[in-house]
Amino acid sequence: MRVPSIVAICLLLMISLLLGYANASTVDFDYLLGHIHIHLMLLLSLMFVLGCLLTSLLYSTRLMKQRHKCRQMQREIYSFQQELKTLRCSPLKDKQL
Repeated sequence: MRVPSIVAICLLLMISLLLGYANASTVDFDYLLGHIHIHLMLLLSLMFVLGCLLTSLLYSTRLMKQRHKCRQMQREIYSFQQELKTLRCSPLKDKQL
């Protein structure tokens, strides 16, 4: 299982190095506050890292919400189990007509 992932990472690294070598030119990057001259591969790498960071931020908040909901449900299950245990231990009372 480990070997295929290592091979895939090495292949992606070699492909990115080849792309970086083939696209060594500089580009003008215009953004909201100004513009800069930057190498194309550096710009692509920065945007990739920025996308990864934003994605992990969004999913980490979603994960935190799900963990909180899971803890609430576990507490509720625990209280139901305690109630069930007390109901099982208590004797039944017959109603007489």
